[in-house]
Amino acid sequence: MAGDTQFSPEIPGKRKAAFDTKENLWQTFAVRLEKKETRMSVESHLAELQRRHEALKNQIEEAITHPGADSLEITEMKRRKLQIKDEITRLKTVETLH
Repeated sequence: MAGDTQFSPEIPGKRKAAFDTKENLWQTFAVRLEKKETRMSVESHLAELQRRHEALKNQIEEAITHPGADSLEITEMKRRKLQIKDEITRLKTVETLH
């Protein structure tokens, strides 16, 4: 496209990439920074979900060892653990696509 490149004033006929202009350079930098921040945000969210998943796993194991454990409560913890695992899988899939 005509808007993607410019002719260099220094060397006739030499093409410059669109990000060689200051405005395009800053736009490219801003987009890359935003993607990096988003990726870091997703990574920290994944880490928190994995921590919660592990904590629920430990709570379930602890509850199962007690003879008087409430089976309804254990079922609810297992459901929450599965929801977290599904969210972890979804986020990993989205992260892989980007």
